[in-house]
Amino acid sequence: MSVWAPLVSVIIPFHGEAEYLLEAVASVEAQTYRNIELIIVDDSSVGSDWDKLVMGREACTIPTRVLRHASRSGAAAARNTAIRNSTGELILPLDSDDLLDPVYVEETVKVLNDVECGAAYTDLKLFGEQSLVLRPDCSLINILAGKPAPVCMLYRRDMYESVGGYKEHLEVGEDSDFCISALRRGWRFKHTDRAMYYYRKHSRSTSALRYAEGGLELALNIFQEHKEIYLEHLEEILRLKEQRYWHQKEEYAYLHREFHLLLKGYYELLHKRALEQYGVKTTLTAFFKAVANRLARQVPVISKVAPQETQHHQDILQYE
Repeated sequence: MSVWAPLVSVIIPFHGEAEYLLEAVASVEAQTYRNIELIIVDDSSVGSDWDKLVMGREACTIPTRVLRHASRSGAAAARNTAIRNSTGELILPLDSDDLLDPVYVEETVKVLNDVECGAAYTDLKLFGEQSLVLRPDCSLINILAGKPAPVCMLYRRDMYESVGGYKEHLEVGEDSDFCISALRRGWRFKHTDRAMYYYRKHSRSTSALRYAEGGLELALNIFQEHKEIYLEHLEEILRLKEQRYWHQKEEYAYLHREFHLLLKGYYELLHKRALEQYGVKTTLTAFFKAVANRLARQVPVISKVAPQETQHHQDILQYE
């Protein structure tokens, strides 16, 4: 019995993250699954030395093509260009500053072989400025309610063609729009309970900048592109949003309380040391005020902050 081992086209849209690109390429080279081709599309980056580095790398063990847009066209257009120039039965988009676990392709190919679905995705692990494991949810209601679709997933070329590719007029939300379009056409998504996609968290990342500046634009794009189905599921969407609100409010209240308990402990330690070292005899509340007043006298700018500090002190005293 032959083993299903289709060609996987890994596509990397690229614009200006040259310092991370070689790491992303190396993570593709390190895959245990070997039937892979790599297509990189430069979306009109400044400078051209990076492509020589990619093509001249020592561990060049998989077929690689480098294409270039003459002018900046956006992430969606770069992905479409890469896919049009690829030949794989399966497609895997990878952002140029992110990484794949060595078994990512092997494990997701198994999912698509064993389950009748259009795409497979995994948990993702943040690294860089943050360290956290997240579980994406590719259900229709979750995406319509504003939860981003999986950043990276392995999917069938048939699914891509049935959807019509990524919508190039969308500057944000093209991933979510793509997934919604596939779900509306009956394609299924299968989740693998393991963090095999490594998402680099840094302030200069393309996705971070786009979503930081376009949170409202993302929601409006999803609504405009899928207005009919959005209105059809409006009650479910609002209920889910309400659940998220109360959950986040409870989390904030917990973190707020824990933060002030820690801060109170820190001030108590300072108070104790002041008593031991200087023989200062005062209450903790008076000690707070003395510290704030002294800072205000020493640094004029701090006088503007002192009222906020006093509020922090009052918050801390609530937990005595």
